[in-house]
Amino acid sequence: MDSAIVGSFLIMFGLFYLLKSELVDFQIQNWLATFGGWTIPIIFILRAMGVFKYVGFFKKIKNTDFGKNDSKLFSPLCLAIGTVGVIVQSLGK
Repeated sequence: MDSAIVGSFLIMFGLFYLLKSELVDFQIQNWLATFGGWTIPIIFILRAMGVFKYVGFFKKIKNTDFGKNDSKLFSPLCLAIGTVGVIVQSLGK
């Protein structure tokens, strides 16, 4: 169930950037483009930093299989997605 929720949000984030890119002829309101354009990267950067117990660069439990993969793959990926999102929003119209 949790994976389905995360997957749904990732699909919504992808659709947001598809609409923002104007590759699809559909206009979104300026306040939504600004709000979403900053909210999505912030979510990913916070997830990458992760002052949580199990996720992020600053997690407390690191010696599990998930913890090792999180440090090696997931957290850097979230940081990269967040950074690209900030760049896209900064350079946007």
